[in-house]
Amino acid sequence: SIYAFRQANLKTYSMARTSSKVFDMDTNFRSVPDYVDAMNVFFEPSKGYPFFKDERIEYIQVKPTSKWKSNQELTIRGLDVKPFSFIPVGHNKSALAFENIAYQVLELLKDGKIDGREVVPTDIGVLVRTGKQAKDIKAQLASYNAVSYTHLTLPTTPYV
Repeated sequence: SIYAFRQANLKTYSMARTSSKVFDMDTNFRSVPDYVDAMNVFFEPSKGYPFFKDERIEYIQVKPTSKWKSNQELTIRGLDVKPFSFIPVGHNKSALAFENIAYQVLELLKDGKIDGREVVPTDIGVLVRTGKQAKDIKAQLASYNAVSYTHLTLPTTPYV
C-alpha cells in the first residue's frame, strides 16, 4: 500500500517494484465483500484516464475473503446500502460536495447500522486529497455540531 500518512514514498516504491521480486496479494482479509467490490470498481482505470498518474503503478483486482458473514451489512433505516461513496470535489462545486458528505455522515450516525449495531463515529472515514479539503469538510461537519478528527500528514512526495 502507498499512503503518505504512513510516510510511504513513491520513489522508493517504484524502485523496489522494478528491482525486486514482487508478490501480489489477491485477497483482502480486512474488508467486507461489498467494500472490496467497490474498491475494484473505483481503482479500475478508464480509457484515457488511469487512476494513478504514474503509469508504473497499477491496481490489482482483489477478491474478498470468505471469512465475512453475509449478514454483516450496512443499512440505513433498514435498507441495504453500499459501504462506500465516491463524491468528486470539483473546483466550483466543492461546497455542494462537502454538504453532501456531511449529510451522508450525519445520516449514518443517526440511522445507520452495521450488522445490527448502531454506526459509531469511528466506523466512518472521509478521505480527501488536500489539507484544505480536510479543513473544509471538518468545518461543514462542525456547522452541524458534529465532532470530527483530522489527521493531516504532509507527504514528502506528491500524491499519485
